[in-house]
Amino acid sequence: MWNTQTIFPNFNKQIGQRYYWLHVIPAPEDIEVTVKTEIHYQDYEKIILDEDKSKPDAIKWLVEQAKTKRPGVEIDVKKVRVLHKKTVNQKDVLAFDRSHQNHIGTVDWQQMIQKNILGKVKPIFENLNWSYGELIPEKKRRVKDER
Repeated sequence: MWNTQTIFPNFNKQIGQRYYWLHVIPAPEDIEVTVKTEIHYQDYEKIILDEDKSKPDAIKWLVEQAKTKRPGVEIDVKKVRVLHKKTVNQKDVLAFDRSHQNHIGTVDWQQMIQKNILGKVKPIFENLNWSYGELIPEKKRRVKDER
Protein backbone atom coordinates (compact mmCIF):
# COMPACT_ATOMS: atom_id res chain seq x y z
CA MET A 1 0.00 0.00 0.00
CA TRP A 2 2.99 2.31 0.43
CA ASN A 3 3.21 2.88 -3.35
CA THR A 4 -0.48 3.74 -3.48
CA GLN A 5 -0.29 6.13 -0.52
CA THR A 6 2.50 8.14 -2.15
CA ILE A 7 0.33 8.62 -5.26
CA PHE A 8 -3.07 8.73 -3.57
CA PRO A 9 -2.67 9.92 0.08
CA ASN A 10 -6.36 9.43 0.98
CA PHE A 11 -6.08 5.65 0.49
CA ASN A 12 -5.74 4.48 4.11
CA LYS A 13 -6.63 0.93 5.03
CA GLN A 14 -6.63 -0.58 8.49
CA ILE A 15 -5.78 -4.18 9.31
CA GLY A 16 -8.63 -6.39 8.18
CA GLN A 17 -10.09 -3.95 5.66
CA ARG A 18 -10.47 -5.30 2.15
CA TYR A 19 -8.47 -4.00 -0.78
CA TYR A 20 -7.06 -5.37 -4.04
CA TRP A 21 -3.81 -4.85 -5.92
CA LEU A 22 -2.58 -4.81 -9.50
CA HIS A 23 0.77 -4.79 -11.25
CA VAL A 24 1.00 -1.60 -13.30
CA ILE A 25 3.49 -0.23 -15.79
CA PRO A 26 5.32 2.43 -13.73
CA ALA A 27 5.56 6.00 -14.89
CA PRO A 28 9.15 7.21 -15.52
CA GLU A 29 9.04 9.38 -12.37
CA ASP A 30 8.13 6.28 -10.32
CA ILE A 31 11.40 4.51 -11.17
CA GLU A 32 14.31 5.21 -8.82
CA VAL A 33 17.83 3.98 -9.62
CA THR A 34 20.54 4.00 -6.95
CA VAL A 35 24.17 2.95 -7.29
CA LYS A 36 26.31 1.94 -4.33
CA THR A 37 30.05 1.34 -4.36
CA GLU A 38 31.54 -1.67 -2.57
CA ILE A 39 35.24 -1.72 -1.76
CA HIS A 40 36.88 -5.08 -1.01
CA TYR A 41 40.46 -5.35 0.22
CA GLN A 42 42.09 -8.60 1.36
CA ASP A 43 40.63 -9.84 4.65
CA TYR A 44 39.18 -6.48 5.66
CA GLU A 45 35.45 -6.08 6.07
CA LYS A 46 33.84 -4.82 2.88
CA ILE A 47 33.04 -1.13 2.79
CA ILE A 48 29.78 0.07 1.26
CA LEU A 49 29.46 3.68 0.16
CA ASP A 50 26.06 5.18 -0.64
CA GLU A 51 27.46 6.96 -3.67
CA ASP A 52 28.78 6.01 -7.07
CA LYS A 53 32.58 6.40 -6.98
CA SER A 54 34.94 5.50 -9.79
CA LYS A 55 37.61 2.92 -9.02
CA PRO A 56 40.45 5.51 -8.73
CA ASP A 57 38.30 7.67 -6.42
CA ALA A 58 37.34 4.65 -4.29
CA ILE A 59 41.00 3.57 -3.96
CA LYS A 60 42.01 7.14 -3.06
CA TRP A 61 39.24 7.23 -0.43
CA LEU A 62 40.40 3.85 0.99
CA VAL A 63 44.04 5.00 1.22
CA GLU A 64 42.98 8.21 3.02
CA GLN A 65 40.85 6.20 5.48
CA ALA A 66 43.74 3.81 6.13
CA LYS A 67 46.11 6.71 6.84
CA THR A 68 43.78 8.22 9.45
CA LYS A 69 42.46 5.04 11.09
CA ARG A 70 45.50 2.73 10.75
CA PRO A 71 48.69 4.76 10.48
CA GLY A 72 51.62 2.79 9.09
CA VAL A 73 49.46 0.29 7.18
CA GLU A 74 50.17 0.36 3.46
CA ILE A 75 47.37 -0.42 1.00
CA ASP A 76 48.34 -2.47 -2.05
CA VAL A 77 46.15 -0.82 -4.67
CA LYS A 78 46.46 -3.85 -7.00
CA LYS A 79 44.53 -5.94 -4.47
CA VAL A 80 41.61 -3.54 -4.09
CA ARG A 81 38.38 -4.59 -5.78
CA VAL A 82 35.66 -2.05 -6.46
CA LEU A 83 32.12 -3.15 -7.30
CA HIS A 84 29.17 -1.02 -8.31
CA LYS A 85 25.75 -2.32 -7.22
CA LYS A 86 22.81 -0.87 -9.11
CA THR A 87 19.36 -1.08 -7.52
CA VAL A 88 16.16 -0.29 -9.39
CA ASN A 89 13.18 0.53 -7.17
CA GLN A 90 9.95 1.06 -9.05
CA LYS A 91 6.37 1.59 -7.99
CA ASP A 92 4.81 -1.15 -10.07
CA VAL A 93 2.18 -2.53 -7.68
CA LEU A 94 -0.79 -0.41 -6.63
CA ALA A 95 -3.63 -1.12 -4.21
CA PHE A 96 -7.23 -0.11 -4.82
CA ASP A 97 -10.76 -0.70 -3.59
CA ARG A 98 -14.21 -0.08 -5.06
CA SER A 99 -14.25 3.62 -4.18
CA HIS A 100 -10.58 4.40 -5.01
CA GLN A 101 -9.70 3.26 -8.53
CA ASN A 102 -8.83 6.42 -10.45
CA HIS A 103 -5.12 6.34 -9.54
CA ILE A 104 -4.51 3.11 -11.46
CA GLY A 105 -2.63 3.69 -14.70
CA THR A 106 -1.84 1.09 -17.34
CA VAL A 107 -2.20 -2.43 -15.97
CA ASP A 108 0.77 -4.69 -16.74
CA TRP A 109 -1.21 -7.76 -17.79
CA GLN A 110 1.91 -9.73 -18.69
CA GLN A 111 3.23 -9.32 -15.14
CA MET A 112 -0.21 -10.11 -13.66
CA ILE A 113 -0.38 -13.36 -15.67
CA GLN A 114 3.21 -14.26 -14.77
CA LYS A 115 2.86 -13.64 -11.01
CA ASN A 116 -0.73 -14.78 -10.40
CA ILE A 117 -1.16 -17.66 -12.82
CA LEU A 118 2.04 -18.98 -14.37
CA GLY A 119 4.10 -18.60 -11.20
CA LYS A 120 1.65 -20.87 -9.39
CA VAL A 121 0.93 -23.31 -12.24
CA LYS A 122 4.51 -23.82 -13.43
CA PRO A 123 5.78 -25.79 -10.36
CA ILE A 124 2.69 -28.01 -10.44
CA PHE A 125 3.14 -28.75 -14.14
CA GLU A 126 6.87 -29.40 -13.66
CA ASN A 127 6.23 -31.87 -10.83
CA LEU A 128 3.67 -33.72 -12.93
CA ASN A 129 6.04 -33.66 -15.96
CA TRP A 130 3.44 -31.80 -18.01
CA SER A 131 4.23 -29.26 -20.69
CA TYR A 132 3.24 -25.70 -19.88
CA GLY A 133 4.63 -24.02 -23.00
CA GLU A 134 1.21 -23.30 -24.51
CA LEU A 135 0.13 -21.51 -21.32
CA ILE A 136 2.63 -18.70 -21.87
CA PRO A 137 0.96 -15.99 -23.96
CA GLU A 138 2.86 -14.80 -27.03
CA LYS A 139 1.43 -11.29 -27.37
CA LYS A 140 0.66 -8.60 -24.82
CA ARG A 141 -2.95 -7.78 -24.12
CA ARG A 142 -4.13 -4.18 -23.84
CA VAL A 143 -7.16 -2.97 -21.94
CA LYS A 144 -8.94 0.18 -23.07
CA ASP A 145 -8.85 2.93 -20.47
CA GLU A 146 -12.43 4.14 -19.93
CA ARG A 147 -11.68 7.35 -18.04
